[in-house]
Amino acid sequence: MWAAPKGSAILDIYGQGMAAGPADRAALLCAAGGGDADALSIGDVDRTIWGWLTALFDGPQEAVMTCAECGEGVEFALPAGFALPARNDLGDGAEVAYAGARYPVRLPRLSDIQGGALARDALCKDAPWGDPAFEAAAQAALLEADPALQVDLKLECAACGAVQVQPLDIAGFAWVRIEQAARRVTREVAKLARAFGWSEAELIAMTPARRAIWLAELGE
Repeated sequence: MWAAPKGSAILDIYGQGMAAGPADRAALLCAAGGGDADALSIGDVDRTIWGWLTALFDGPQEAVMTCAECGEGVEFALPAGFALPARNDLGDGAEVAYAGARYPVRLPRLSDIQGGALARDALCKDAPWGDPAFEAAAQAALLEADPALQVDLKLECAACGAVQVQPLDIAGFAWVRIEQAARRVTREVAKLARAFGWSEAELIAMTPARRAIWLAELGE
């Protein structure tokens, strides 16, 4: 877990992940939570990130998704205590029975994502991935092994009334929270530095509550 002050750690993570792609950001957030993304399945990466995020930010986790129908933002909140479903005790994957054969299919890892798509051959080299029926059977088996691989949210758009189901992107969700926090810290540091002449290191080392005291003196 973190040894650096919270504000400094948030800015470090944000700086490292600004130019990174989704998989690299997920690995970065997983490492912040004490996990090794190279050794974990995607479901366990998400559980690591979520546990770290909820320890960092108390209370409901708020976010915005884009409505697929009208393009407006749909605000939603995951309640305090929300947790991803646990893995079933089925080992590191599932055995898929299909067309008289059995195929051991491994749970996916971040390293299996190449060019934004899952390299399915890495999960089982000899499986008939070109057969849609097998793909559907393998997906169902993997979701049974680890339901956290796909957690869907049912949302209603306040603007157009459309009800839609969207998958919860844990790493993307966490990144938005980190980005918001980093920008907030940056604004606070900039205001206090201009007002009092303190250095960035001094201001970032302050707790959020301590910075809030001085911001209150500026009428913030």
